[in-house]
Amino acid sequence: MPLTERTARRFLMAWFTIHQSRLRRTLGDSTDVGIGKTKLRLDLREVHDVRILWALRRYGGYEPETTLLVEEILRPGDTFVDVGANNGYFAILASQFIGSSGTVYAVEPNPGAVRRLSRNVEINGLQARVHIVPCAAGQSEGTGQLYVSRFEDGWASLRPFATRKPSIPVRVVALDGLLGSPESIVMKLDAEGSELAVLRGMSGLLERTPNVAVILEWNHLFGSKSLWDYLASHFRIFEIAPGEGRRLRLEPIVSWDSVRATFLKNLLAIAGPRWDGQLPFRTPGGQ
Repeated sequence: MPLTERTARRFLMAWFTIHQSRLRRTLGDSTDVGIGKTKLRLDLREVHDVRILWALRRYGGYEPETTLLVEEILRPGDTFVDVGANNGYFAILASQFIGSSGTVYAVEPNPGAVRRLSRNVEINGLQARVHIVPCAAGQSEGTGQLYVSRFEDGWASLRPFATRKPSIPVRVVALDGLLGSPESIVMKLDAEGSELAVLRGMSGLLERTPNVAVILEWNHLFGSKSLWDYLASHFRIFEIAPGEGRRLRLEPIVSWDSVRATFLKNLLAIAGPRWDGQLPFRTPGGQ
């Protein structure tokens, strides 16, 4: 990791630690926040939940472009798959837009995050609509070692990294064996470096599901040529960019050169005919 980035991360960690201490003195160890008609209980002992509270207060939503896209793209009856569900922010959010016939699968291997996720599903009475899968998603069934950050319980990966706790064994599932044959799937994919394995593990789903949309973060740590090649061979790819007000702008990305030096982008990858007429925002040129 470059020195400037390492310094920035340390500064950010220190700032959130101070902010966390102030919040806990004011609010205690937890606080409830509204997400539309639902609520999320945030554990202020965990930095990830502190970051969500900060973002909600500052922007009105956590990862605001992704939040807006989830709200806009989902329809009643959809299947929403949240890979890397953490405390359930996006799973709980999505549950409001899929109707009684839709389903949410919240895939999360980190035991600490699963406890917070389960609590948030329960306090909203969503056990029948949100199915918790306490596993990691990957290319095939098996087991793996999960590495969790010493600083932030919400940051965990099947790939080892420097600031980690001792690893814990977790079950790994392939999405091909988890889901049946839904008409439409919307996925939020946040697998901290295992994105390509997750996508390869749903190759059968891509063949039997008419409409698939994948929302993922592309960054300099985990973005690779092999991941790009897989996405480009199965999907049309767009950058999710902020527009005016609460609108989004979709910018088409057609080449590896457009992302190879990217520090951070949020991407939308779509396959199937539904999205052309359904997306409520248009790319430049109407593509």
